[in-house]
Amino acid sequence: MIERVAMPEHGGNLEALAASRGPSAPALLDFSANINPLGPPETLLAELRAGARDRDDLMRYPEPSYRRLRETIARVHGVDPEAIVVGNGSAALLDAAIVALDVRRALVPTPAFSEYRRALTSRCASFVAAPLDRAHDFAIDTAYLIERARTLATDCVIVNTPHNPSGSFLTRTDARALAETLATEGTSTIFDEAFIDYIENETLAGYAARTSHVIVLRSLTKFFAVPALRVGFAVTNPAVAQRMRAALPSWPVTTLAARAIGAALEDRDYAARTRAQNAMARMHLRERLDSIGIRTLPSAGNYLLAEVPATTDARSLTQRLIDDHAIVVRDCTSYDDLGDGRFVRIAVRSPEENARLAVALERAVRA
Repeated sequence: MIERVAMPEHGGNLEALAASRGPSAPALLDFSANINPLGPPETLLAELRAGARDRDDLMRYPEPSYRRLRETIARVHGVDPEAIVVGNGSAALLDAAIVALDVRRALVPTPAFSEYRRALTSRCASFVAAPLDRAHDFAIDTAYLIERARTLATDCVIVNTPHNPSGSFLTRTDARALAETLATEGTSTIFDEAFIDYIENETLAGYAARTSHVIVLRSLTKFFAVPALRVGFAVTNPAVAQRMRAALPSWPVTTLAARAIGAALEDRDYAARTRAQNAMARMHLRERLDSIGIRTLPSAGNYLLAEVPATTDARSLTQRLIDDHAIVVRDCTSYDDLGDGRFVRIAVRSPEENARLAVALERAVRA
């Protein structure tokens, strides 16, 4: 067996894992990172090529306010450009949101993305867990979150919708009701909508732009399949947005990345095609895994949380998939409240790749 290389949540250690297997080993098929299998839209690639040929643009620093990109985002979402904050991915924007809201004690539904704990700890703020109910597939229970926020005296609630890793989500109506109830008690809400593009018309961006107690964080690089570009944005009241911008470094996004993402945001055909293909592929993958005895949770994202059969555990199953099938899935043991090793997270990829995964999983669980 090869030496095990731990996979972080963002999948950034895949290169080290591949290197540990040696040059003659087959290429790894990565189901651990939730990247759109369609690849980048041609509109984005065309803009990247054009930008790379623009000698004058390359010789200038990025425009510090990112006016053009903010105007594009504002047009897409029907909000004031001053309500938009552009940053180097949603993780960086989370740090700025914590500063802008002066968060001291945040309630976080768990299991949760590890960046929440890191960001809070780095700002000397407390991470307070609100464990979601496994028996209800980790669904986000708004009444429970309100009660926990009140009882535990937290000044902020961080809600990931669709939730990572379970895929459960709050409708826009329920998310707004949650935020408004929390606000009456002086509690702000940060909504991490990294995967909301997979559900049409459910973002809370329009509401966030009009309030001072809500910040919506959006990732752009997962849906558009360009994590190398590192671009995200936040939406909130313009006054809060200004405080967030002050907490970010100068020129957090390159000119090339800003130009390319701006073009992709207005590519509605690509977005519609992505949503349709993901929904179909996700449904078929769930059905296939169910047929071989692997239970997956309902998901609104481009990933599935799968419960490992009782005959194995997440770590062993993950390693067998790597060793025997050159396939990488996300072992969820490191997530808060998933430490018992019963779950793996699986990205939804192309139908052909999903079929290959299903065959490998069937062999791995029966080995």
